[in-house]
Amino acid sequence: MQIIVLTFVLEESANILVHTVLFAGKDFGHPPSVSFIIACVLIGIMIPAVLLILEKDNQILFAKRHPKRDSLPSRWSLPSDKMEPGETIFDTAKRCAKHELCLDIKVLEIFDGFYFKDNHEEKLLTFVKATYDGNPEICAKDELTHLEFYTFKNFFTKYRDDEIGHGLQFLRKKYYS
Repeated sequence: MQIIVLTFVLEESANILVHTVLFAGKDFGHPPSVSFIIACVLIGIMIPAVLLILEKDNQILFAKRHPKRDSLPSRWSLPSDKMEPGETIFDTAKRCAKHELCLDIKVLEIFDGFYFKDNHEEKLLTFVKATYDGNPEICAKDELTHLEFYTFKNFFTKYRDDEIGHGLQFLRKKYYS
């Protein structure tokens, strides 16, 4: 099994934060080298995405994607978005929460991440845990149709792999199998 360690250096409010994300080749085939992943991200061949883990009262917020979405239509996922050029992981997380859920989030930390290929596309997902005040609502009605709170265990009991996105399939396999 090949293990990749990516270290992200992020500047947030005059503090330099270093985050390390491990990608294990055992789960989704052998990933390419770190330098290959970084090069792909920099030249735009692979666009990383951020998935939000928003917890309230020991339950996680899950979102059902709109049936007209290009990627994973009508599947359950965590709120998520692709990183835009020049953004940090935390910038993307904040933009996603505001755009999709009308939320301002804080206290961000990287929870996990993984690389995989889907239909010959290279994908790099980073899971970010965050806290928030207020009540999430669907702001991007062309992107999401439903929001529901569950524990991970209850969610994975209710939904099959063909009803959920790749990120949730990864979490199920890694933490709940």
